[in-house]
Amino acid sequence: MVSNAGQTTTTAYYSTGDWSVAQAFTTGASSGGYTLGSIDVVVNVTQHTQATRDSIRAELWDATTGGVPGSKVADLAVPAHPLSAGTVSFAAPANTTLTAGTTYYAVFYTVGQFNMSLSPTNSDSEDSGGATGWSIADGARNVRVDVPTSTTTWGNQHASSISITVNGEPSTTKVSISASPTDVDEGSPVTVTLTLSEALSSSVTVPLTITDGSAEPRDHGRLASITIPANSTTATGTITTRHDSDIRDETFTVSLGTLSSETGTVSLEALPPELAAGSPSSVEITILDDDYPIDTVPDLPIDYSKQRPASERQPTGEGAGSSFCYLGSGNGTTEYIRYSDGRIVETTKQSDAIRSMFACD
Repeated sequence: MVSNAGQTTTTAYYSTGDWSVAQAFTTGASSGGYTLGSIDVVVNVTQHTQATRDSIRAELWDATTGGVPGSKVADLAVPAHPLSAGTVSFAAPANTTLTAGTTYYAVFYTVGQFNMSLSPTNSDSEDSGGATGWSIADGARNVRVDVPTSTTTWGNQHASSISITVNGEPSTTKVSISASPTDVDEGSPVTVTLTLSEALSSSVTVPLTITDGSAEPRDHGRLASITIPANSTTATGTITTRHDSDIRDETFTVSLGTLSSETGTVSLEALPPELAAGSPSSVEITILDDDYPIDTVPDLPIDYSKQRPASERQPTGEGAGSSFCYLGSGNGTTEYIRYSDGRIVETTKQSDAIRSMFACD
């Protein structure tokens, strides 16, 4: 994120033998903050034994309103024995977050007399390629104390800075999607909920895409986006469903993002820059048909023995001369017929002539 390790170092050094040393740095303006990966420093002395390695402390501290080290935020991991002179990387715990536009301190000391000899630079410049808005303070602070605490009085800022590199990446808030119910009676609404992994300081609008499975656009309403208010983690939207004459359950999927005109697939790149897709990033909805009870009888032939007296025949119209009529296609090779006793069955697809003759109204 930011470094001055490429600047010319001096022949002097910051001692940690019986001193604590702190170097300030300030984060950029990314609205989601940042995740700290590690802090690297250049040391001049090779660590000789396991005991001296175990005496090393590297910590992340916040800053007081007065700009001096405040209190410890996290312990940074010391690499395994042995440590050689040169760049040493102290890893941050997983998910260590840094607030945007905030000053922190990298604090180093040893519990004992071992001296890491931290290399300084008199340059006030940062190396090129750093993240926008990040900076390293012009000069470090130190205090003659083995173990600093929140009540420690730190010395003035010196002219030289520790040669340091702060590694990390912008933290991206994740957004996930859910729906209730996922099995909805046709004609009833579906509530779609978006959830953020953490609240943002400003509102954010998340685009959505509805993709039909067995459903058709006329079977449901639309929902192009949901806006999550500032300082909130959830928001909802509603998709209506409609009654139709189809007798199968129908499905559609609601996804984060927008449909790409180039690929025809849903693109998560269309999400706002401060957001990343969480899990799940899509949810499938099933519209449950409530028109008829269906007995699924594959390959059931037309049963002309079901003919009934004219007074009992249903329905009227083109199918009036029969005790059954055709409702419509099933899976492409089958179709549904309805008997006058109310039963609906799936049968092999018949000729157009027969289907037309006995079509339901």
